[in-house]
Amino acid sequence: MADRTFRIAVFPGDGIGGEITRPCTELLQAAADKVDGFGLDFEWLPA
Repeated sequence: MADRTFRIAVFPGDGIGGEITRPCTELLQAAADKVDGFGLDFEWLPA
């Protein structure tokens, strides 16, 4: 259970390729799942 959730704005394609953005958010989510104690809430926004 996450004690705290961090909201993260994601702007795919804003200076970094869209093909990079999705795997990076997946990596961050996998790390958060392993560590426990915090959650991540990604908000995908147009760049």
